[in-house]
Amino acid sequence: MIDRVVVYSVQEELNHFGGIDPTDTDNCYVYVLADFTVEGWNGSNWVTLAAVADNDLCKRTVTFAPFSTDQIRINVTATGGWSLTRIAEVEAWEAQ
Repeated sequence: MIDRVVVYSVQEELNHFGGIDPTDTDNCYVYVLADFTVEGWNGSNWVTLAAVADNDLCKRTVTFAPFSTDQIRINVTATGGWSLTRIAEVEAWEAQ
């Protein structure tokens, strides 16, 4: 059972090879995942757990009602300055 994910966009050119983890307030502009949904597999279908719009953060925590699943996916519908989707990392957290 999970109740949140943390999605990391690739940081801007100056930082993404520097080994510096983004904080909760660091902005991204070029590689940011601007609009996306977090989806969970219910055994037969993908269920939208949360939707994010107009995101400008490199590290975005997304919370939702606890959901039991063994698969998640991030469906990106808009990015920052590039037409490519660049996800650096996704963390799924167990509901407490």
